Amino acid sequence: MGPYQVVEWLDAHPGWGPTYRRNATGAVRRAFNWAEELGYVAADPVRKITKPAAGRREQVVTPDEFAAILSSYQPGDAFRDLLEFSWGTGCRPQEVKRVEARHVDLANHRVVFPPKEAKGGKKFRVILTTPRAEEILARLLGRAKSGPVFRNAGGLAWTTSAVNCRFCRLKNKLGTKYALYSIRHGFATRKLEAGLDSITVAALLGHSDSAMLNRVYSHVSDHHGYLRDQLNKAE
Repeated sequence: MGPYQVVEWLDAHPGWGPTYRRNATGAVRRAFNWAEELGYVAADPVRKITKPAAGRREQVVTPDEFAAILSSYQPGDAFRDLLEFSWGTGCRPQEVKRVEARHVDLANHRVVFPPKEAKGGKKFRVILTTPRAEEILARLLGRAKSGPVFRNAGGLAWTTSAVNCRFCRLKNKLGTKYALYSIRHGFATRKLEAGLDSITVAALLGHSDSAMLNRVYSHVSDHHGYLRDQLNKAE
């Protein structure tokens, strides 16, 4: 296999977005790097291939769009549970997929990842939970005493590919391809528009400060109706 074959493989999947193409290329590169290290191949044939640039995660799911998404799944559906928890807490996609029973602290309305399991590896990641999120957790904890809390209908932990497949199927129905990060962006946007200050929203998202929030969610400044309302409140 050479770089051109990887490119042909990627081009054979026109439905893959920029980030998915980048991740797929990275998976191939890691496999050949491993093979070279163990001596299965003399040299990595795709060492020089450039990974495609990742797409910018700017899509924001609005409350109306989320209602349409949920209408596609019955209450108690495994994917619906994943979506509702993400919408209510604003957690990262990798966090909701990795929540285990030992992380859940319902008495204090939170999910807690220790530093070594949290992004950055330096401090605890605390995800505060809403009453609806706690209902979902309590129900799922009755089934999963250990390991991942959120599992698909087959009882397996959600993977990035499995989640992407569900969103691809949803696109056939709704006409738009969504992602868990789009739901996280929707959480941040609606909290900002509800009047929460950027420092509070950044803390809920798990950011160390509001700098990332100001960069990623600058689109709020394009919502002229919201800005006009804030202007009138200030008066």
